[in-house]
Amino acid sequence: MVIQADGANLKFKDYLLGSLARLLPFDAIAALGDYPLHDKWTKTRVVQMR
Repeated sequence: MVIQADGANLKFKDYLLGSLARLLPFDAIAALGDYPLHDKWTKTRVVQMR
């Protein structure tokens, strides 16, 4: 599940910006680290649901 870094739910704008950021060609390289570039730009996190 994707949430904002502060724990709040995402808004449509957040989904849109995250999707657009993934279209950048260097984003795949930036995802090799522990915190992908598109998540930094949109201030989001992926968390595991239990």
